[in-house]
Amino acid sequence: MGFPSEVFHQAFRWMILNRRGLTIFTHPEIGDHLTDHRDRAVWMGETLEFDLSIFD
Repeated sequence: MGFPSEVFHQAFRWMILNRRGLTIFTHPEIGDHLTDHRDRAVWMGETLEFDLSIFD
């Protein structure tokens, strides 16, 4: 699911308040997929490991 940058702050706030124990992973779409997923990510809840090798 994606959100335009002008409404992201509203969606982010909603996710924080309504995640009900779910783990949520979000990141910007800057164009560098590895950096977006590895360095610019925000986790809500448990931080999980995932395979970043698909971005090599």
